[in-house]
Amino acid sequence: MARKKNPANGKPELDDGYLKLANELVDQFVKLKITATQWNILFLVMRETYGYNRKAKDLSVSYIAKAIGVSARKTTKAVQDLLQKKILIEYDAPTPRKSRQIGINKYYLDWVRNDQKVTSGVTEGSGLGVTEGSPKQIQYKDNIKENKPTASRQDYSNVEQEYFGGW
Repeated sequence: MARKKNPANGKPELDDGYLKLANELVDQFVKLKITATQWNILFLVMRETYGYNRKAKDLSVSYIAKAIGVSARKTTKAVQDLLQKKILIEYDAPTPRKSRQIGINKYYLDWVRNDQKVTSGVTEGSGLGVTEGSPKQIQYKDNIKENKPTASRQDYSNVEQEYFGGW
């Protein structure tokens, strides 16, 4: 006999969906010193992206605010802080007709920690050992191989251009 789905029964089942996160990423999330509102937004973005096997999703400020139960003004500030700290990535900017497309930045070495400051795109501070005089390109697993897409797509977003050089 098939089990009926009842979210109010207090017994979650993996069959009803789950998040798949790398332990290394979770270890870095644990070290973050962010506000409760930022945590709620981070978990919501994880749920809406990784929970559906996506890297990004269109999420409006009003949707996020309603989902986490916080004012739109406070939500806007928290999202901006997460974007500035590079914990979240904005794949597409919001337009009057479309929500902002955001996702989690899995490259945690790029995150700006609390003991760092951002000045003109260069990160300074004691957190990662990156200084203005010696910018070091971090070699990620994703950019070691010469992976070239087969499609002839030329309309790359700013984030794709920054991280992947437009392929």
